[in-house]
Amino acid sequence: MKKYILIIMYAAISLQCSGQSQIQDKDFAKLVEKFPAEKFPINTKKAKKIFNVGSDKSNITKEEAIKFLNRTEESMYYFFELYDYDEDIVKGYEKLECIPGTVCKYYTKNFIALATIEGKINTDTTLIYLYTFNYEGKIIDTSVIGEKFTREDDWVGSIIEDARHFKVFWYSTNFDNYVERDGAYYVIDENQPQTVVEISDYQIDEYGKINLVKTYPKQYLKDEVIYYRTYRKNSDDPMNEYDF
Repeated sequence: MKKYILIIMYAAISLQCSGQSQIQDKDFAKLVEKFPAEKFPINTKKAKKIFNVGSDKSNITKEEAIKFLNRTEESMYYFFELYDYDEDIVKGYEKLECIPGTVCKYYTKNFIALATIEGKINTDTTLIYLYTFNYEGKIIDTSVIGEKFTREDDWVGSIIEDARHFKVFWYSTNFDNYVERDGAYYVIDENQPQTVVEISDYQIDEYGKINLVKTYPKQYLKDEVIYYRTYRKNSDDPMNEYDF
């Protein structure tokens, strides 16, 4: 078993080294070098140092984001509303940078995968994207694999199982068990499910194209959505099935 594991690790390291050397565009090679290489499987709840959407990982330059991530100059800034709650008025706006940050990378024979953290323009929603690139630095495909919202009624997590497969978990409030009063929602029965999760399987073909393979029937979970944002070993969270 130890010998088998060592062979896999050696193959992964060899692919990483050969992959980096195959990149012809020096600017793209410089960008890829900034991304940490991670071992499979990658559970976005457990790999907090990698997928902590609240951390500052904006070490990508604006020039790199424009050239390789199809971002525009305007999309990398947003205006944060300065609201005075005492007077109930907007006092002004603060211009903030919204530059993508690095998450992780891995190589295959025909494509490179890069995961980024990106703020959504004019909101405090944060997205985690998985990009696939050819070795010339051109985007092949992209998919959202993580999402964090201000409100607490939805959340997205994922597990990158290997270089060609990942699962996305979409958590949302089970509104059938909530009632609205005075602009707020209240749980009807705490013994009934408060969260719904929908799981989708994705496969990346050998050339880097991302394809939805299957979406499973919705599952119902007992606690509210915010409970499932963090890894809890003994909970009813379906992501625990991938606790390696």
